[in-house]
Amino acid sequence: MVRGDLAARDFTAFWLRDGQVAAAMNVNQWDDGDALKALVDGGVTVTADQLRTADLATLV
Repeated sequence: MVRGDLAARDFTAFWLRDGQVAAAMNVNQWDDGDALKALVDGGVTVTADQLRTADLATLV
């Protein structure tokens, strides 16, 4: 799923497997890097809606 604006090239893409973030890629969203790494490495269970709307740091 994608969070942000693809056309503006300002987004984060997430790949989910069994409710966990298996991978993430951010484009021009520099402040989310640490949270993305923690989500991928931590095996956190999340929903696509949470990834779309929540402050990512609160999900870790």
